[in-house]
Amino acid sequence: MRYDVVTVGNALFDILFTLKDHDEFYTLNQNDQTLRIKIGEKISAQTVTLSTGGGACRIGIALSRLGAKTAVFAAVGQDALAQSIVSVLVEENVETSHIQRTLPTTSLAMGLSCQSERTLFTHHAEGQPDFDFTGVATAWVYLAALGGEWEKGHEQVLRYVKANNLKLAFNPGASQFAKGTKSFLPTLAQTDILFVNKQEAGRIVEKKIDNIGALLKALQELGPKQVVITDGKSGSFGIDTERSMYKLPIMDEPVVEKTGAGDAYAAGVLFALINNQPLPVAMQWGTVLAASVVSKIGGHHGLLSASELEEMVKKPSLPQIEPLHT
Repeated sequence: MRYDVVTVGNALFDILFTLKDHDEFYTLNQNDQTLRIKIGEKISAQTVTLSTGGGACRIGIALSRLGAKTAVFAAVGQDALAQSIVSVLVEENVETSHIQRTLPTTSLAMGLSCQSERTLFTHHAEGQPDFDFTGVATAWVYLAALGGEWEKGHEQVLRYVKANNLKLAFNPGASQFAKGTKSFLPTLAQTDILFVNKQEAGRIVEKKIDNIGALLKALQELGPKQVVITDGKSGSFGIDTERSMYKLPIMDEPVVEKTGAGDAYAAGVLFALINNQPLPVAMQWGTVLAASVVSKIGGHHGLLSASELEEMVKKPSLPQIEPLHT
């Protein structure tokens, strides 16, 4: 089977509780970025959203909605949560035959959303799948966050990418950062496009660089051919293969809930690259898709089809790319 993109990473069952903006039992302090909750209270959520999470699944679903052929490589348990994850992927026309049911339990994420800000509690099941890419043809591999004994998984992905001259998109996660940049330098060296937020970018270069252009260059020097940094309300920044740098503001759209924004942005960028668009255009597509996702509760509800994305990028409100100088 041939795919446009194969995604590799964690698969999680997501539970998101959306709280009322104000309640006597909790306080959200935007100044020090804390959510204080009274111990022992039963707090009523305004809404509860159940969804399939993990970067590999979210990217697979987002690209499938856009019309790309995708397959997910991940591991889950043998429980009801695992069946729910697989069922959602099947409904979204994502290939699931490479999902292994070898973990003791299925990984889980529980989120609290209040005033459009989100706090996550996660549990990653121990263990790591043994990826077998035999007979799998694709042009791109998207390597998302991997937990457990992730080094073996990275080695298998890199061998597959190198042997078949594939393009690699990479978004490191908490387990990678916990072991330091040196542990995933081989992955960075083979990366065609790196997706990180500003905080993650600083952790990779392992030094404080305030200038975003200098930060992009420092990341590119570690091996990635192209780099994109997202920075919340400040927008996104990119550097391409010619070392030209760009900045792009966010769309002026209402934000309801931020789950899946980063994955939606990466999916939009990757879909543009699949369609041979340059990085500046790809950043616009990513920004549009992310804006659509954060306008709804949950990481999937705001995803777009290719025709919907095409209409969105024609809007006068589409942010315009600007050159970035150090």
